Amino acid sequence: MQNPSLDDHVESLSDRALLDELGIVPDDNMLVDLNDEPFALKHHGIIFDNKFAIYPHQFLRRYYTEHFVDIPDILKHANKTCKVSVRVDPLRRTVTRNYVIDGRFEADAWYGPRFSSELMQDRYKNGRTLHKSYGIVDGHYFAEFTVFRTMMMDSGLREISIEEYCPLETPTGLISPGWGSKYFIQKFGHIVYDQSKDKFTHVDAAVRVFNVDDYSVYFDAIQSSRGNPDHIGVRHKMFLVENDDGIELDLIQALLTAWFRYNPHIQEYFSGTKAENEIPLEVVKAAREGKLPKANN
Repeated sequence: MQNPSLDDHVESLSDRALLDELGIVPDDNMLVDLNDEPFALKHHGIIFDNKFAIYPHQFLRRYYTEHFVDIPDILKHANKTCKVSVRVDPLRRTVTRNYVIDGRFEADAWYGPRFSSELMQDRYKNGRTLHKSYGIVDGHYFAEFTVFRTMMMDSGLREISIEEYCPLETPTGLISPGWGSKYFIQKFGHIVYDQSKDKFTHVDAAVRVFNVDDYSVYFDAIQSSRGNPDHIGVRHKMFLVENDDGIELDLIQALLTAWFRYNPHIQEYFSGTKAENEIPLEVVKAAREGKLPKANN
């Protein structure tokens, strides 16, 4: 059978057939509570009821197609102290015996307000921070722009949303992993800070789904510094971590860094220091044009 395409996965985001078959009840965001007893989160999958191996959603995989990397392990760690929910892949499942012992399934310039403890406690400021990449950290994935928005979402609750903008083609000439025949998917993150408790209490990750032509318009707007509204695309949550007693910032950064893999802007934003890209864009361009200088003998 042919592997499902990106468009197949987009169109199945609300497919409940597998969940209904296994008797799993998701929440309103199609997320499954991993604190429930039948679930055991593993390195690359989820053991359900000691009978079936199911998977976190396809869009949590590296390049949206390959193996999971860090996110399941970080979510498993978070599950010790927090309520953790995740979206299940509706197109894949196997039996428990197919879970292998090693956990493998399947044969830079920016503007805007800086992140700070003072900003988290501010009750009035709204802001938009933009980071731009001038180099690549991975030849297959290129996060050219990342938008961080912060505002008060309710009395005493400040939120930060994170929107990643990748071009349709990477600087190395490859098609972006988020580009399907009909749809483009964009990574999105969201955290909530409770000012009365002086703690973060919520972090979630999602994909926003666009028709390809619509995404091209939004990407052009970011590229030309016009900006976009905050409510665009159709958002589908991939995982959710909550704890009213507080979530450590280190855990939030680890989750977001793993989710926004190959995006240097996450660490830039939270640390306030510029990330060093491995290969400057001018070097990538020269290599594609065969104009790299020859090494001296």
